[in-house]
Amino acid sequence: MEKNTVVQLRRIAKDRGLHGYSRLRKDELIRLIQSRPSTSSAASSKKGDSKRAKREKRETDWSGIGKEEWEKWLNKQTEKVEKLKKVDTKKGVLKRVDGPLLDLPIPQQRQNNADLLPPRSSNLLDDLVPEHGQKILKPTKPQGVKKKIEKAVDWGKKKVEDWGQWLKGVANTPQARHTGVFVANNLKDFKEHINELYKTSDQPRFKIFPKKSSLKQFAKMYTIIDGVKGYGVLEFLQAVKPIVINFLQTQKNIKIKFVLRCNMSKTNIATGETTVKLAYFKSFVETVIEETDRKEIYEKSVDKMRKSMAKFMREGSGWDLHSIKGLDLHTVKYTPLKGSSYIKLPKHLERKMAIINMKNKDEECFKWCVTRALYPVRNNPERITKILKKQVEKLVWDGIEFPMEAGIRGGISMIPTRHSKANNKYMEESFDPTQPSKFIMYLDANNLYGWAMSKSLPTGGFKWVDEKDFTEWKSFACILEVDLKGVTSELHDHFNDYPPAPENLLIGKVHKLVCTLNEKKKYIVHHETLKHYMSLGIEIGKIHRVIRFNESPWMKKYIDLNTSLRAKAKNEFEKDFYKLMNNAVFGKTMENIRKRVDVRLVNSEEKAKKLANKVNFEHCTIFSEDLCAMHMRKTQILFNKPLYLGMSILDISKTLMYDFHYNYIKPKYPNDKSKLLFTDTDSLCYEIQTEDFYRDITNDVDSLFDTSNIREGHCSGVPTGVNKKVIGMFKDEAGGKIIEEFVGLRAKLYSYKMFDDGEEKKKCKGVKQGVVERTIGFDDYKRCLFGGEKQLRKMNTLRSRKHEMYMEEINKVALSADDDKRIILPDKIHTYAIGHCREHT
Repeated sequence: MEKNTVVQLRRIAKDRGLHGYSRLRKDELIRLIQSRPSTSSAASSKKGDSKRAKREKRETDWSGIGKEEWEKWLNKQTEKVEKLKKVDTKKGVLKRVDGPLLDLPIPQQRQNNADLLPPRSSNLLDDLVPEHGQKILKPTKPQGVKKKIEKAVDWGKKKVEDWGQWLKGVANTPQARHTGVFVANNLKDFKEHINELYKTSDQPRFKIFPKKSSLKQFAKMYTIIDGVKGYGVLEFLQAVKPIVINFLQTQKNIKIKFVLRCNMSKTNIATGETTVKLAYFKSFVETVIEETDRKEIYEKSVDKMRKSMAKFMREGSGWDLHSIKGLDLHTVKYTPLKGSSYIKLPKHLERKMAIINMKNKDEECFKWCVTRALYPVRNNPERITKILKKQVEKLVWDGIEFPMEAGIRGGISMIPTRHSKANNKYMEESFDPTQPSKFIMYLDANNLYGWAMSKSLPTGGFKWVDEKDFTEWKSFACILEVDLKGVTSELHDHFNDYPPAPENLLIGKVHKLVCTLNEKKKYIVHHETLKHYMSLGIEIGKIHRVIRFNESPWMKKYIDLNTSLRAKAKNEFEKDFYKLMNNAVFGKTMENIRKRVDVRLVNSEEKAKKLANKVNFEHCTIFSEDLCAMHMRKTQILFNKPLYLGMSILDISKTLMYDFHYNYIKPKYPNDKSKLLFTDTDSLCYEIQTEDFYRDITNDVDSLFDTSNIREGHCSGVPTGVNKKVIGMFKDEAGGKIIEEFVGLRAKLYSYKMFDDGEEKKKCKGVKQGVVERTIGFDDYKRCLFGGEKQLRKMNTLRSRKHEMYMEEINKVALSADDDKRIILPDKIHTYAIGHCREHT
């Protein structure tokens, strides 16, 4: 004992259950321990039984207290508590007399008499520690940040659960039974809220990953795949927006193009079958450098892809979004040009003082230089001032060259009258003599463009005509830009079937050649065609520009040679060959240089970098790691094709068709006895009220008609075998046979039925001929016209992507009665031209 320290001796006294050792000195501690040896070796040797030993000892120590002493001390303690607090059992909160003390739930703790026992006469520190509901804090080892967070979360969950259990207990008390339902409902909502906070999100997490690369990572393709169905386009693009923006933040000095891949579906209403097709919707190529606003680029690309999809769904014959395959990001490295838009001149040029080097910050150097040359100043001519900006606005920068392309208008195709049924004496038993006699005549002009090419055409010597000489335009060959006045309302019915001066109009989002009765502004027209329009009653307004030229029939010999050889042809091949010899020349005069592409196959990284850095770079197609195609825009266009020649041929060809209609058919069959059923470039189909059309044309065959396909001895007595293959002559496509009935839906979509053998002739542009012959009949056209329902047909077609050929089955709208070139009347047969005075009645 003498060798032990005071601390060790106090620990021994504590283990033996002794009292009063905390203030004793060492010698006193030794005497205390020796005077009271340990009575239970198990209690001192086993720490696990220390609490039980203390409890037993405490019960022994307090057993001698009397009942009166106990009640006296308890009443005294109760009075002290009542002065400080007031227990509100209804609300279950602890309050002061003058206000709330603690607004906390009262914990349901087990009360023990030992906690309220009066102190003994001995020192309080020597007494046993009474039991209580609080945990004794013990120091713990320091934990990592992650463990601390996990522990805090677990602690929060436990607290919430404990509070919920307490709330249940309060709700079940008699005082709160009437509010039990309310508490239960709130408890349920609270638990749902807590579960929502701690549950794992089930939203799909999109990831972007590289899919392809080429030329040592110069060109890359990244993909974001949508693995969840039910996403709309906007919803998907908004969901992946943070991923794309974060990706773009890591990229700089690149050119990027977005491609949205979608499965588009279309259902056949008749059969219920659904066709699914993979479609690609692309954005513009955008340049990403350090200063680029990534969000703006993405939003601009999203708008472009959505517009492309809307156009596809509008023009794609009923396509709808089925699912989204993913979003592709095509990137190529880009080295931006350094410097600025203003570059100082070399010293040897600057010293000459002959060049105005404008200090502009845009890409319109030419505009500023030209304007400064027109409005020179003495001081600082290179500065862009407010006055110079106003001077720029005074100048017209459009139409520097004569707009020949605006004057190119192809063949006219439309359906003015949509249904007709013949009734004439050649129909024998089907003829109804009580009804007017009607013929359906389908007339076709022989080699229409060949006829126009044999006329006088431009050869050169193009010159602008001074404004003072505009009134003399009829005296020389020229092309004019002129305003045409609208047709007067008195002539609307006269011109309704076949209005002169067709124009290219934007209908929806597609340009179409439409015959209208409206006025035309800045109409580009050949002088011969304009003269013909004026002879029909069209009035001209202001003449804006005139360009004159020399002309001669320099192609007539070539056309006549091919025509004579075609007349001698013995088989279909020879007939088509000599016809195409004429058409090929015309096609070359109409070649659109603007549509030519510049695609370069690249297999080296250096060459690809040079091309990608150019301003005319469009996009890149990856074929393999060592090969990609760089698509470039044209920086210069050399107009080396005689567009003026093609434009003249098209305009002159229209004079033949209008001349035949207004100067032959209309005067011969006045007062609505002739109705134009349809026209298709070089053909005119009429419903004519007459006793015998063939006898009517007998005297005009030599000058107007080709009767080489009408059999000899025709019952009408019309001369046959005349003007075979002569260009510009009109030939009966039926060959002297009777057309019984005609149905037309819209341009290049019509059918007619022959009387003799019931043969059906069908025209359905955009649908394969085999599909038309097998699956579409004359009655289908008729049902579509009067029923109004669209009809779809399946067909297989060859497609290619990245030079890989594959077959694809498409379900396309074959028959539709919607015609946006004409105004359809309620009877579904007759129509008005756009601009007719009664179009709104």
